Amino acid sequence: MTNPLHRVLDLFEQASRVSDPCAMFVTLVTLDDGGMPVARVITVREVTDNGLIASISATSPKVAQLAADKWEVLCFWPSLMIQCRLRGHARIQHDQATVASWRARPKASRLADTYHARGRSQSSPIASREVLLAEVDALARASGDLTECPETVATLLLKPTLVEIWLGSVEDRLHDRRAYSLTHAGWSEQVLVP
Repeated sequence: MTNPLHRVLDLFEQASRVSDPCAMFVTLVTLDDGGMPVARVITVREVTDNGLIASISATSPKVAQLAADKWEVLCFWPSLMIQCRLRGHARIQHDQATVASWRARPKASRLADTYHARGRSQSSPIASREVLLAEVDALARASGDLTECPETVATLLLKPTLVEIWLGSVEDRLHDRRAYSLTHAGWSEQVLVP
């Protein structure tokens, strides 16, 4: 069996080509300290043979949650009526590729990451939106061109060991649904009843 991530990559590229509004976004679900699910939408920067690549703040609560390897990603591309679910291992790193990717981002994105590093960490409480905007504005005026990538910027690699691909069939609801599991011998495929 070939790597199902080749199929996920193909579907991701199809969604991008047709300008699907969800092409670059996935729902990442982790478990908090009490075992409750925490879902949020993140931006996927790239899909490769190894998995999904995203950029995150190392100060985010999701970092500790991802370290437990209890996560799931849901991709849904409504224009194609396709969804993919992935589970597996997470790896977080800060390397030269992280810095290069960060420098290629729009200034607003770099400013937000700099604020997380120098001001307030992601998900921390703040008195009001006005305080947030004032602090970010002050940082923007003081920071210049934002070429120094903060150490808190990290690359997240979500490397699946389980992939489920669902191709929707609106007419008869008999969706094509397949699950792929990574074993010592490679990937195995199982057709599922929709």
